[in-house]
Amino acid sequence: MKNYNNFKINKDKSFAKVICNFFGNLFFTYCVIIALALILFSSVTIECEVRGSSMYPTLNSVSQTKNDIVFVNPYNKDLNYGDIVVVGLENENIIKRVVGLSGDTIDIVFDEYEYKLERNGKIIVENYINYTQNPTIPNDHKNGMHKTYENFQNLKENKPELFDNGKLVVPDNSIFVLGDNRAVSLDSSVYGTFDMSKFVGKVEKTLYASESEFSFYYYYILNGEFFVTLFSLF
Repeated sequence: MKNYNNFKINKDKSFAKVICNFFGNLFFTYCVIIALALILFSSVTIECEVRGSSMYPTLNSVSQTKNDIVFVNPYNKDLNYGDIVVVGLENENIIKRVVGLSGDTIDIVFDEYEYKLERNGKIIVENYINYTQNPTIPNDHKNGMHKTYENFQNLKENKPELFDNGKLVVPDNSIFVLGDNRAVSLDSSVYGTFDMSKFVGKVEKTLYASESEFSFYYYYILNGEFFVTLFSLF
């Protein structure tokens, strides 16, 4: 006589084994994909530590041992206004925000009660710049643009070839960049435009000093943003 109870037990064990193997293989495949993706990501991006306060409050240099880290893509040269990039000087790299592209006219003008950025004849609203609430600082100095204006006037004298009718014209294959903390930033208002040969890379992702590396990669991978960034590199 056949033992149907034993057959049922063996069938249940076989089904459980199939399920375990399926999810085990799925987990292994996922781990391999993540590992390969991380290796690929690290091979095509440059890790840069933020030093100084020229990009405050967007990016911070907290201390000598704990600062924001940016991951820079040297291959993505499809730039738009507002992108954060790293460009090279003679002895160092600096991180700034793109505010002007090839063919743009740039000026620093006084509008209402403070200096502002003008691009192609239009005042640009820049919500990302450092704006102090210190009551002892005059209103026209609160956004730090008075310093950018001073630098810009000096640039007119030092590099008049960049200007036409008092306004800077961004040359072909070049960008105009400013720091978010305008009161202290040394940027295109000082050095002039940057040719794309000085382009180091575009910031794709930031590991903030307040984050742990584990939580950064954990959530970055789980929410799928990691793969979106990875695919954008190519």
